[in-house]
Amino acid sequence: MVVGYEVISMFKQESEVLRHDINILMNRLMDNVDEVASDLKPEQYKDYKTVKVNIKTQKDENEVLLKALETVRRETAD
Repeated sequence: MVVGYEVISMFKQESEVLRHDINILMNRLMDNVDEVASDLKPEQYKDYKTVKVNIKTQKDENEVLLKALETVRRETAD
């Protein structure tokens, strides 16, 4: 039982270290994202955002169309 508590304690310590490492990496990632955004010309960043929105809109539209197609397929099969 003592060994089990020791293992749990080691697991907790390791998980805290990993959480700390994740926080450091996340902060570094966010800094890098900010640097990229500041390095880009405003027009390029605006174009990127527009393309990103258009891609999401297209994915949503495709999802709706696929559902409609599935409905028609089922109705045809019936």
